[in-house]
Amino acid sequence: MIYVRSSFSIEIQINLKIEVEGVFYVNSHLEKLMFEELRNSCRPGMVGGFLPGMKQIANVAALPGIVGKSIGLPDVHSGYGFAIGNMAAFDMADAKSIVSPGGVGFDINCGVRLLRTNLTEKDVLPVKEQLAQSLFDHIPVGVGSKGIIPMTANDLEEALEMGIDWSLREGYIWAEDKEHCEEFGRMLNADPSKVSLRAKKRGLPQVCNMGAKGVVRDKSDTEYNYALVAMEKAMKRDGIETNDRQLACARIMSQEGQDYLKAMSAAANFAWVNRSSMTFLARQAFAKQFQTTPDDLDMHVIYDVSHNIAKMEEHVVNGKLKTLLVHRKGSTRAFPPHHPLIPVDYQLTGQPVLIGGTMGTCSYILTGTEHGMQETFGSTCHGAGRALSRAKSRRNIDYQSVLNKLQEMGISIRVASPKLVMEEAPESYKNVTDVVNTCHDAGITNAGKKEKQVVKRLEKTLARQQTSEEREKGQNGSKMMEMILSSSSDGEDIDNSDDDTVSCKAGPTQEKRQRGRKVVITPQLAATLDRTKMSDCKAMFMISETAKSLGHNITDLALNHNSAHQLRMKNQSVQSAALKSNFQGNIPLVVHWDGKLIAGLTSKEQVDQLPIIVSGKGVSQLLTEDWGITENICAMCFDTTSSNTGQLAGACVLLEQKIGKELLSFACRHHVMELLIGAVFQVCLGSTSAPQVPIFTHFQQYWMFVDQSRFETGMSSNAVSTSVQDIKDSTTEFAKGYLRESQQRDDYREFLELVIIFLGLVLERRI
Repeated sequence: MIYVRSSFSIEIQINLKIEVEGVFYVNSHLEKLMFEELRNSCRPGMVGGFLPGMKQIANVAALPGIVGKSIGLPDVHSGYGFAIGNMAAFDMADAKSIVSPGGVGFDINCGVRLLRTNLTEKDVLPVKEQLAQSLFDHIPVGVGSKGIIPMTANDLEEALEMGIDWSLREGYIWAEDKEHCEEFGRMLNADPSKVSLRAKKRGLPQVCNMGAKGVVRDKSDTEYNYALVAMEKAMKRDGIETNDRQLACARIMSQEGQDYLKAMSAAANFAWVNRSSMTFLARQAFAKQFQTTPDDLDMHVIYDVSHNIAKMEEHVVNGKLKTLLVHRKGSTRAFPPHHPLIPVDYQLTGQPVLIGGTMGTCSYILTGTEHGMQETFGSTCHGAGRALSRAKSRRNIDYQSVLNKLQEMGISIRVASPKLVMEEAPESYKNVTDVVNTCHDAGITNAGKKEKQVVKRLEKTLARQQTSEEREKGQNGSKMMEMILSSSSDGEDIDNSDDDTVSCKAGPTQEKRQRGRKVVITPQLAATLDRTKMSDCKAMFMISETAKSLGHNITDLALNHNSAHQLRMKNQSVQSAALKSNFQGNIPLVVHWDGKLIAGLTSKEQVDQLPIIVSGKGVSQLLTEDWGITENICAMCFDTTSSNTGQLAGACVLLEQKIGKELLSFACRHHVMELLIGAVFQVCLGSTSAPQVPIFTHFQQYWMFVDQSRFETGMSSNAVSTSVQDIKDSTTEFAKGYLRESQQRDDYREFLELVIIFLGLVLERRI
């Protein structure tokens, strides 16, 4: 029996033994989609695959220990076990309560993170395509792509345990990012030892990889399968019965239940590390495009929400406070104002809820409500929700027509595979505005005009104090640009009326104040700020707080980051001129170079493709502009790569042509050593098309599975021992002698240390 309960929710009761009610929230259009899914599953020949979402909600309502209701949110559609968009809570005090991987999903802690900038449409539109390409170049995407954040097996263990704290320790995020993440970016009950070796092996190359759908899909798939096998055994042992085999589960307090929760928490921590790494690279992409720093762009994290996760939370059930295990599969936490688990910045507004739309539609920022806490345990939708399966989308949608339509709408897109365009086309999803409006009408989240006021308040809370000059400029900006790190596009309001327009400029709107006149940026202070690499905005904050602590009236001081920037640039120009005038270049000089980008002395632009150093007797100087010393250059030192030594267009040939004379060539001694070692490698193991040497790649992949406490030195082999006996002592002294010196590169130092270990000796430090 199915009966309508109200205009925005439907209560279901199918002929099953259930513990609680099953409810899903819809409007008239979404209701048709739900019943169409149910009708399609009942057609002749429709066997296998997932059950319809409506029946899955009812099946969840029959699970042991469930409290409240089995709730389907407006974006609900069929999935494995639980429907995607189906949340349920289980009483931790009930010994029969269960945890089910089907209620978490494959993509553990897939989520959405929202960043803000102080850019306007006027700033972004002219470089929209370049910015899209820069993001695509910086952040790996697509199935099979590998992340670019370096991570060892030991790093992976720490990341699984520490979550976002690992990213903070390694310098990939700002300290305040952590404050704006659910659970502060770390599940404290994570236990990496509960994660299988196979999952770790698959997860290691994926750090900072957006993937195709779900950042940690490969890793979570593996854990999911292991958990299902263990829980099916536990169900037989404990006599647990479910209406669907896909709802495999275990008692929360059983060994299997606890092991799964610890492994799930570790996977959730991995996802936070991933989003933090993508945040780092997104900031770099913006900084590179706009020739400034992420700090000066005000690229703060507004909030980071999680989907597909099970959390222990306290909620009121039938007037009593209970500790519940809340499964949110394809749903988002949405806590109300004044809740202790949301950041202090949002105590007055409620938790921001980030609802990603599709490639061709808007996205939304909602906030949690007290009514939502009572009805859905503080849960709401997580996106638009699929209307077509991926396979059906590929069959029925032409990717070129989707690209053409997006181009007509002014949307820039970069994809790793054409099939992703079809799978993620707007037509494949429900109308996100229908989904959001339904949540708002049901009272489980706030949107509409209230959301406009919330956005204003959020921006005032997060924005830094701006100078009057910035505020005047901000009033002319059309809109603050925002970026969501997910598959969704930029947002727009629910209420499209012209009244109460949102002002999205950064900073509070205040009347213009009189600017201070007293200059506080001295040449010495400017040099200190440059040496510590402190941005202009951070410098102003630090200086103003220091001045207040010393009793100064900061209204008398010239404190704005534009003035600070000008004074720092002036000081750098003076320093550059002094270096140039004092440089004694009237002696024979050798020019050195290496293939790196560096910042100029008088600007933030990367002015040279090559850092160039000239050296002579008692002289060494980094050059980034024309110092008029070409007549004194008589030799060059370089890496012996083809880009340098090519006979037609090598850097050496081009340099000699530019200078107009032949130069003496000094090959880099370190590179010569590498060539010698490479020659030895080729004799022993044969030629290879470097850099991906198969034997090294194989060794790297399996290193984490090797018992590193059991090893033998080279001297354990009689053949090796005999062949190196005469040179062992001299080689050891040579290596130790150079280790006492300061090695310019870590790989040189490590090579010398490995030589000593190979010869059977013990190092002073552990590597």
